[in-house]
Amino acid sequence: MLVAILVSALGSIWVEMALRYRYGGINLSGFFTGLVHYPFRFIARNLSNPTGPQWGGWLWTAYGGVLMGG
Repeated sequence: MLVAILVSALGSIWVEMALRYRYGGINLSGFFTGLVHYPFRFIARNLSNPTGPQWGGWLWTAYGGVLMGG
């Protein structure tokens, strides 16, 4: 079972790399172009729409601090 997993993983990596070198990774799918922009869009969206404090999360953090400190 382990050998089959390793062979299939190595085979899929080899095929993916061969296709990337032959046709260009950016031309294969939007995954290679969209994923690059995701962190910046995420940050821009969260900076543009800030939220207030999540009091439930702060209460759990305080509970954990008391539990670990006590």
